Amino acid sequence: MYEQVTGIEYAVSSLCNLNCSYCFFPLYGKCKERTEHSFDDLSRLLYMLPLGDELWINLCGGELSLHSDEVMHGLKQIRKIEKKRDMKLTIRLTTNGTYLEKIMDWIDLGLLNANGTKLSWDGTHSVTATRRSDNPQFDDSFFNEKIKLLGKSRWNRQVIVRYAITPDTMDNLYNSLLFLLDSNCLKFEYYFIFDYQECNEKYQNAVFIETFKDQLRYVGKEYLKRYAYPGQRWTYLNWEPMNFAKEVLSSASNLVRKLGCSSMGKVLYIDFDGHIYPCSKYLDDEFIKKEFRIGYIKTGLNAESVAKLRRHCDFTIFNKPMQCQNPLLHCFDCQGDNIKKIINADPADCVTCAMRHCEWQVYNELCPTTPANNRVVSIYDLENLPFGREGGCVR
Repeated sequence: MYEQVTGIEYAVSSLCNLNCSYCFFPLYGKCKERTEHSFDDLSRLLYMLPLGDELWINLCGGELSLHSDEVMHGLKQIRKIEKKRDMKLTIRLTTNGTYLEKIMDWIDLGLLNANGTKLSWDGTHSVTATRRSDNPQFDDSFFNEKIKLLGKSRWNRQVIVRYAITPDTMDNLYNSLLFLLDSNCLKFEYYFIFDYQECNEKYQNAVFIETFKDQLRYVGKEYLKRYAYPGQRWTYLNWEPMNFAKEVLSSASNLVRKLGCSSMGKVLYIDFDGHIYPCSKYLDDEFIKKEFRIGYIKTGLNAESVAKLRRHCDFTIFNKPMQCQNPLLHCFDCQGDNIKKIINADPADCVTCAMRHCEWQVYNELCPTTPANNRVVSIYDLENLPFGREGGCVR
């Protein structure tokens, strides 16, 4: 475990210039400047870690463009390490788009990778629906113009536009997608919110689920309609894990593939306070945070804590508490969720169970295929797969 680190999620700062209705972070935290650690600390950590030929780093916040000078300095420092260690480094971030021009400048300079960088957008009525700000400049039109700006750039097929599924945005999913495509932004995904009580309730509401299903049908049909013409194709990222799952379920031989978490023991998450965790799944519960903190940005990994994590992973793999009534794509081998089940905490992904069944149902309606061996494989067969720590991650 951690013989070689392949990826790092780095929470740079909680400072933000928006107060979205669904954001889990308290407003006072969004006003805090960075004090605990710096990009220099991250650079020194990279020299301590066992790295291979390739490494990806995801920068998250807060809104990172509010720290433009510091982030630019940090990106330059990390790129120097890439040259010194003769390795391939992929650096990405997520932005709310308020200063998209800065982000695109960093991409143009080669400091940031366009592929995998994400622009959060809550649709054509972003501010009306969910985004709150004291800045009167930030209205619906402002954020829609940012979409058009991205669409005119050479990064329109690489930067991901991501859309939050909330009670205030869900009805506008398909219409917003059409605006996105008409603006020539061609890489899209939607995502669920796990830390907002209203979403948690709606995700399990029958009426909300049916409306979501209708929206997914519109989106899926639009994808297939345009896919028939190579010049009109766009990337629908939410279908990629389902394509993978369908491949696995298509034959008996595929069922023996290991589908354990591909990140565990290879990826690090550095929180706002500089502490290091196996991934963000270990941050939802204070007990879990304390138990599975495996290092600090200024001192590196703690060998004793890593050994403890290994024992935990071995236990949860072979004693998997399958409490979920409808095992599906999100119910593969996730140690973070498993430990929550063991201590009777509420695994976040279980909140989205019904929504993910909608995804799977609509996907199969629109993309029907016959298994290679003509055997109908139930999604419940997933429960019988040999869970392990190797192989692809369906999440």
